[in-house]
Amino acid sequence: MANGLYFKNSELYGKIRLETRNDTRILEALVDTGAFKTLIPESICRELNLPRVAAKNVWGICPTSTTVNIYLVDVFFWITKLLIR
Repeated sequence: MANGLYFKNSELYGKIRLETRNDTRILEALVDTGAFKTLIPESICRELNLPRVAAKNVWGICPTSTTVNIYLVDVFFWITKLLIR
């Protein structure tokens, strides 16, 4: 593992730390170098009791949109804080 990154099934992964005032969670995360946003399982958001700040309609490869919840959390990769909202 170099700089907190490692390969698994030919994909790049790293450990991230999610922090709230009352809890911390370490998760394994797939690193998508082309992404400008990140996702974590909604079940983790509920377990950490994260504040929901919005609900948005998003489109993927399907012709119809789906509504997703947006939560607020501090995300750290290795020791660097990422700005994610």
